[in-house]
Amino acid sequence: MAENQYLKVIHRHFYMKRAEIMAQCEGWICDIQQYSSDKRVGRTMSHHAAALKRHTAQLREELLKLPCPDGLEPDGEEFSEKSASLMVKELPGQDAEKQTDSPDTHSFTEHVTNYKEALSQAKTRYYSTLISNQQKHPKLLFSTINCLLHPPDATKPSDAADLCSRFLDFFQQNVDTIHQQLQSPGLSPCPTLPQQDSHHSAARSPQCCLSTFSPLDADQVTKLVISAKTSTSSLDPMPTTKVKACLPILCHPMENIINKSLASGVVPSSFKMVAVIPTLKKPGSDPDDPNNYRPISNLPFLSKILEIAVAAQLQYHMSHHELFEPLQSGFRTHHSTETVLIKITNDLLLAADNGLITFLILLDLSAAFNTVSHTILLHHLSELISLSGSALSWFRNKTELKVVATAPLLRKVGDLALVVDGCYISPSPEVRNLGVILDSTLSFRSHINNITKSAICHLRNIS
Repeated sequence: MAENQYLKVIHRHFYMKRAEIMAQCEGWICDIQQYSSDKRVGRTMSHHAAALKRHTAQLREELLKLPCPDGLEPDGEEFSEKSASLMVKELPGQDAEKQTDSPDTHSFTEHVTNYKEALSQAKTRYYSTLISNQQKHPKLLFSTINCLLHPPDATKPSDAADLCSRFLDFFQQNVDTIHQQLQSPGLSPCPTLPQQDSHHSAARSPQCCLSTFSPLDADQVTKLVISAKTSTSSLDPMPTTKVKACLPILCHPMENIINKSLASGVVPSSFKMVAVIPTLKKPGSDPDDPNNYRPISNLPFLSKILEIAVAAQLQYHMSHHELFEPLQSGFRTHHSTETVLIKITNDLLLAADNGLITFLILLDLSAAFNTVSHTILLHHLSELISLSGSALSWFRNKTELKVVATAPLLRKVGDLALVVDGCYISPSPEVRNLGVILDSTLSFRSHINNITKSAICHLRNIS
């Protein structure tokens, strides 16, 4: 009995509200059709509007079949007229659009849609193949992903006549200023070595002295050229791709040039010329301010091959005689920033587990490579690595402090600070070390949130 009463109430409600239901459905259709002209979502919205129209028409047929409940006056004809007028109602201008549509317009729209889909699929296949082929080359893989997620900034500096000279003077003054600040009356340009250095004691023995470089044969030169990047400097007489294509002919002259440089300990003057390209540090910076640029030096291709040959022999010498610093990760095989971060994080966690407080001091060396003194470099190559003869002749600060410990211990000790070289340094809530954000408890919460936010943004850009 109760069920029958409930059905009657539902029946009466739908019968009385059927005109409002139809009006609501038509309102939804009109709202969706407003986006049909949008280039991004118009096609999808048109499909949704068409589907909703079909369901609305079916709903109208079912509502017309409802019998009039007891106690109400029949209004079937009135509802039929109202609902019919709603069904034929169109948006303003929609009839005009239909009249102006022609077979050519539909054909053009279809061709444009097919072109966009084909272009998207081609890009997907290209980048998928490129990424798949670079699985075993992390450096190239990172470069590809970085170019895909960070397109080059199109901002260009003004066409001032003295722009090149201003950039040159600015970078030269920066280097001169850094070297002047490094020179101090109390410091010797060639610091003396410690009296007891067990790690480098073997370096001064005659058995591990590197006085000459070994000459390269044709196969070694060919391997170096093929494995080198195909980037071309503006100082190169011909593109690198052409050099690699003509390698069977050019290999012998290149071998002679490289071996004469290694044997004499002299680098050709043309190999010392570099093309300096100013690059914006951050996208969106003022392109006319030299402070916003970093200089990128681009050597000639053959000069790069000569450097790679020397670096390979020098690294073999240092590795064979165990001359690398025990904790050095830069410029070493099977070492990278990852090994540094693992070592630091492991030491911090072990100290925290033992109830210790760790002070992590991070030094940001501005223009680090520009601060290298050539005199000190040659002195270290001679005394620490035992280079001599033609091999040696060939070569002729923001600070942050982070306190790391367990959360209860940090709350117990309160605020901590250090005085370094007369400067008061208070701990930072978070610090960035080699791209990784570290907090006081090594939870990596901020680093994970930052990566997730960045990943979502990049996925939206490439979708």
